[in-house]
Amino acid sequence: MDTNGCIALKNTDVVRLSDYVNRHVTPVIIQQTIPYADPQVLVEWKTEIIRFVGEWIQAQHSGTGEAYQAFYLPESLPDSREWEAWAGRRQKASDSGAPLQIQISRIGIYRHNDLFVVAMDMALIRERKSFLLGRRSLYVQQDWSGMLRIGADGFQGMDPPGLL
Repeated sequence: MDTNGCIALKNTDVVRLSDYVNRHVTPVIIQQTIPYADPQVLVEWKTEIIRFVGEWIQAQHSGTGEAYQAFYLPESLPDSREWEAWAGRRQKASDSGAPLQIQISRIGIYRHNDLFVVAMDMALIRERKSFLLGRRSLYVQQDWSGMLRIGADGFQGMDPPGLL
């Protein structure tokens, strides 16, 4: 009663959880009940989401702006100036003989109703050096035809010095 609905833990419980919780990374889901899905369905969802994200990354590596935008719902298209700036950096790096690659890690896939949230660390690799860019979240859902599309995304950057 004295927490006004907030979750309260003993200090010892917070310490025990601290190895498993990272600020701005670990999702917190508050529900009255948690519906569980069939394990086979979970495997199918994971496979499809991983395929989708892999194709999205590939479009960033070597695709056109149109190919990249095709991953987004029409009402959620990213700013084309960001793509143009990325394509320019990508071309400049390629011309110098040290192409850029994007690597993802620590991927988490979360589902609520018909929305998937895909959270991942993104790093830029150039000349065998890896630069952590930040944490990207994609909000993925099916469009009217049943195809997966990004309805929104978020990025929490790191701003490493001297990246490009």
